[in-house]
Amino acid sequence: MTNELKIHHVSLKLDQPLPENVPVASDIRLKAKAACSFGCDLSGATIHLVAGQDIVAARRLVAGSGDTAWSETEEFTVKAPETLGSFSWLIFFKGAETGGVPHDQGLLPISFATAPIAVSLAVWDVPATAIVNEPFRIKVGVKSSLACTLKDVEVEVLDHKGVRKGIGKLGDSPWAGTTALYWTEIEVDGPDALGAACWSARFPSTMSGLPHDQGLAQFSFVAVRPPDHKLTIMVFDKETAAPIDNARLRMGCFRIATDASGLAELMIPDGHYELTAWMTSHELRPTTIEVTEDIILRLEATALPDEDPYAQMWM
Repeated sequence: MTNELKIHHVSLKLDQPLPENVPVASDIRLKAKAACSFGCDLSGATIHLVAGQDIVAARRLVAGSGDTAWSETEEFTVKAPETLGSFSWLIFFKGAETGGVPHDQGLLPISFATAPIAVSLAVWDVPATAIVNEPFRIKVGVKSSLACTLKDVEVEVLDHKGVRKGIGKLGDSPWAGTTALYWTEIEVDGPDALGAACWSARFPSTMSGLPHDQGLAQFSFVAVRPPDHKLTIMVFDKETAAPIDNARLRMGCFRIATDASGLAELMIPDGHYELTAWMTSHELRPTTIEVTEDIILRLEATALPDEDPYAQMWM
C-alpha cells in the first residue's frame, strides 16, 4: 500500500490592509504573512510580489513574531507606479516542498489606485492694504509632499471672481531653510474695488513629470483709495523724552511701526482715524485724528511698571 503525501494548502494575508489610494511614486510598505493549513513551519520559503509579468520584490518568510501559526516577511518597501490608474498586484507563494511536505501555491490579489501627489502652498509678504488699480507684489511658495523639484512650474493669482491677476514661475532653488519649498515673487494687478478682499494663489494640476494635485492658498488685504497726505508720527517716553522703537501703530486698516528714532511715516487718504498703539513697555491711549493735510504728530507714551500684567497685551 502506497502512502501518498497530501498537498498542504497555504493561506496568505497582509499584516496591514493596503490603502485604496496611494500617491504616485510614493513608498508602499508591506509585510506579507503565510500559514499552512496543517500548521507547518514555512520559515525559509519565499514570498513574491508580482505586478503583471514582473516580480517587484521577493522576501523570505521567518517565524511569526505574534501569531505563531503564521510565518511572515520583514516589512519591505516598493514604489507605487508613476502614472495615474488602478492596479492589481499579487502576493505569490510558489508551491514547493517545505519541511519534506508538498505545499500548494498561494495567491493573494491586492488592488489599489494611484492618486496625484499632494501639494501645499504658502503666501507671504502680502501688504495689509493695496491701492485700487495699482499693482503690488507678493511671494508664493509651493511644496510637493514627495519633495519633488517644482522649478519653472507656473503659479497664478486669482481674485474672488476667479479672474487671473498675476502669474509667475517657481524658481530654481527652494526657499532658504526649507528642503522643497519652491517660490516666486509675483507682481499682482491691483484691486478694482474698495474694501476687504480675499484672493488666492493656485498651483495647477497640469505639469510635466509626476502628476500633482491642484493646490490653493487664500490671502486677504484691504483695498484702499490712493493716499492724499503724509502722516508723520513720533513716539517718545513721556518722562525721559527717549524715542520708542518698534511701537506698532494702527489706524483703521493701516499699520506701521516706529524705527529706532521713534519715527514712523505713512501715506494715507483723507479721513477720520482712531490711532491705537501696542508696545511692550509703554502705554499710549487711543487718539482720534482727522487727516485733511500733511500732519506731524508727537505722541508721549507712559512707561508701564515692570509688574504690570497687561504689559504684553494689545490695547
